[in-house]
Amino acid sequence: MKTKTSALGDAGRGYFDALRGVYAASKERDRSSFFVKLYRKADPKDIAALVGQFRREAYRPTIDEYERGFLIAWETILKSLSELKEKYPEYPLNDEQPAVKAKAEESESDVEVKPRKKAKAHHASQKTGTYST
Repeated sequence: MKTKTSALGDAGRGYFDALRGVYAASKERDRSSFFVKLYRKADPKDIAALVGQFRREAYRPTIDEYERGFLIAWETILKSLSELKEKYPEYPLNDEQPAVKAKAEESESDVEVKPRKKAKAHHASQKTGTYST
C-alpha cells in the first residue's frame, strides 16, 4: 500500500499515514482514538454526517496536498465504517464478547491432583552413582 500511495506524492503520504494511524489504533484497541470511539459508540448516521464534513475540508482552497490525502483517507474510512455499522449493528468486538469459562477457572473440587512420576535414569552409571573419566 505504501508503494502505491507514495507515487501520489504528498497526497499519497497523507493518505497512507491516515490508514496507518487507524490500523495502529484498532490493533491496540486505543479507546481514546477517534476511530475506536466512533467504532464503539457512534451511530451510523452520525458517522455518515462526518463523511460530508471531511469531504468539504479535503477540497477547501487553502489546504495542502498532504492534508488533502489525509482527509480523503478519513472520508473513505468513515464511509466504510458507517456502511459496516449499518449492515452489522450488533457486531461485538473481541474484547466485548462473553468470556468462555476456562479449565483453570474450575473449582478446586473438580481438579484431581496426581503424584508426580520419578524421572527415568538414562545411564546405568547414574543409577550406581559412579562416574568414569
